[in-house]
Amino acid sequence: MRETIVRVGKVSFGNRLPAAFIGGPCVIESEKLLRTVARALKKACGELKVGFVLKASFDKDVTTNYTVVGATGNCTDTKTVTLIVNPIPIVNAIVSPTVICNGSTATLTAVG
Repeated sequence: MRETIVRVGKVSFGNRLPAAFIGGPCVIESEKLLRTVARALKKACGELKVGFVLKASFDKDVTTNYTVVGATGNCTDTKTVTLIVNPIPIVNAIVSPTVICNGSTATLTAVG
């Protein structure tokens, strides 16, 4: 079986590669917080000698841009991608009649 290697900037992920970390705040509350988290992760991963990718978003319910920062030592690379988040559809089902005998029929109507 051929190993799959995923590269994010200069950080590579794969079963036989050194460990790397992906993390960050789920939602960016402020640029200051994002930078604080990024610095802390960069320092911790630098001490562990593992690469890291910083991930975060602005709002989980809308189309948003994700920015990942890959870092190995003092080398970094940044990429931004767009993720379109569609709302969950509201679906309703109506059955008539709601109780039937074996062998009888009912009508099921779905709307939404």
